Amino acid sequence: MKLTPQFRIVEYNENRMVLRHNPWMLTGSLWATGAVLLHGAILKPEIFPIPDARTLAAAAAFAAFWGAWWFGEVITVAFDRSSGAVVLRAARILKASNLEIPLKSVRSAHAQIEWSKGKRRNRLTLALDRKRFVPLEENYTSLDREPLAKLMNDWLHGPVPQQPESSPAPGAED
Repeated sequence: MKLTPQFRIVEYNENRMVLRHNPWMLTGSLWATGAVLLHGAILKPEIFPIPDARTLAAAAAFAAFWGAWWFGEVITVAFDRSSGAVVLRAARILKASNLEIPLKSVRSAHAQIEWSKGKRRNRLTLALDRKRFVPLEENYTSLDREPLAKLMNDWLHGPVPQQPESSPAPGAED
């Protein structure tokens, strides 16, 4: 089974499944870009000899820092049969939030679809009792979420299959 590159299986067995999305490459690139721009705007005036250019570089640096904060959200979804809960943890650099959902109230996982400018975009959601949905991702993406939703549904509703081929074994080094 081919999973999307954004979510990685951290743990996968009959009692527990943990998935994590850690956009370190995008976040690191944005932090580095912001640091270089801010360094040039403040400490190296010869790079930007025109004051307006320094102001523009500083503004671009802060925009990069904001982008790193916004898109750098680390999402961890832990399904645990022993505790009977699904825990969704979303962490940014200055803030983290936890949402605990009883496992028995989770009906299934879905790829919620939205069409934007003629292009299909989707994100993962959990369907709960009473027709409520909990998004597992804040932003929509063009990457296919159906394989990941299928993996989650297989774990929720049936005998647990073997670890999917495309993810490293738990504890394996990157």
